[in-house]
Amino acid sequence: MTDAADVAHPGLWTRLSAVLRREIPADSLESFRRAGAGVYGAYLQAEQQRQELAARHVHPWQAPAGTATQLLCTWNALVLQTLGEALLDADYRADPSTVGYLPAVTAEQAWAFFAQVEPWLARARQAAVSPGYRIADDVELPAVLPPWVRVEPCPRPHLDAMLSAARARGTGRGGPGRRGLRR
Repeated sequence: MTDAADVAHPGLWTRLSAVLRREIPADSLESFRRAGAGVYGAYLQAEQQRQELAARHVHPWQAPAGTATQLLCTWNALVLQTLGEALLDADYRADPSTVGYLPAVTAEQAWAFFAQVEPWLARARQAAVSPGYRIADDVELPAVLPPWVRVEPCPRPHLDAMLSAARARGTGRGGPGRRGLRR
């Protein structure tokens, strides 16, 4: 991750480089990043619940509807948050001279991910206090990721960012998708 000061207060050279590359400020997306950081605490709570179910030999889909819904919604929020963060971080690594700025296509893609985090967290909170809440009554399942934004020619930093985002969710983090929370 890039130093927050670099992102919040880009220098003259950074701003000039961004203008020359037709990149746009990432300040709104950085606000989304900060606002969505609560997903990590929610995930830790959901993971603790999942472990408690496992200790009682209860599969998450045999758990009460509210618990299963909370696990699913929290996982969806986590995936979307980490994908958005990975896009920003990968672009900053790929092009350090424009930290705090993004190609428009990268910004649009990150926005598509971040914009869905809070609705999924809200559903998870609703499920936590409503034991009978069933997500399938409100949202079509399985939920799909926002479509990948397409642009030709695609900027190399955006390609690198997409690959990094996919790797961030595809390896080594575990979670419900790897433990059978799919029907």
